[in-house]
Amino acid sequence: MAEKKSEQESPEVGEQIMLIDIAPENIKPIIKAAKLYKRAQSERLAALKEEVKYKTEVRELVRKSNPQQLEDGDIKFEYDGFEVIITPQDEKVTVKDKAINAID
Repeated sequence: MAEKKSEQESPEVGEQIMLIDIAPENIKPIIKAAKLYKRAQSERLAALKEEVKYKTEVRELVRKSNPQQLEDGDIKFEYDGFEVIITPQDEKVTVKDKAINAID
C-alpha cells in the first residue's frame, strides 16, 4: 500500500504546486475582463433560454393549426413580411423577416 505524502513534502516532478495569492502584475484588468466575460455569458444564456421558449411556442402554435405539409414534409408559409418554415422531422424552426436577414 502506498504511503500518504505529508502536506509539507515538495511536490513530485511534474506536479502543480498550490498557487496561493500569486498572480500576474496585471491581475486587475484580467479580473475586470473576466467579470465582463461572465456577465456577457450570463446574458447570452438568458437570451438563449428566451429564444428556445419562443421557438418552441412557434412550433407548437403551427402544429395546433394543423397545416398542410409540402411534399418534403416541411411546413412553410408567409405572412406580413415573415416566412416561417418548420421541418418536423428535425424539429427545426426557421423564421425569416423579409426586411432583415434570416433569423434561426
